[in-house]
Amino acid sequence: MVSASNRAAIRLQEELTRKCFEVGIGFRIVVGTAESGRTTFSIKLDRLRQGDEVMESNGVKVFWDPASEAQISDYQLDYQGEPHGGFFLKAMRELKGG
Repeated sequence: MVSASNRAAIRLQEELTRKCFEVGIGFRIVVGTAESGRTTFSIKLDRLRQGDEVMESNGVKVFWDPASEAQISDYQLDYQGEPHGGFFLKAMRELKGG
């Protein structure tokens, strides 16, 4: 059986990410509305579209449509591990202690 070292796996992930971004595939923040009327946020793989806003951090590009800019401008993308983890947007006022 063939296996990959941790170093090889990390490098393969980096290469896959780089190739995706070269062809315009990246992570999109999607703003929606729940049945309760509350604003929802999600993240998905998608293609970069003309007019998208783009944020790059640590070599990773995340984009969103211009109409969503006002709803996410005071947030920071974050991640929490298991058991209830995932990507989420954190209000900047929480980071400033407000």
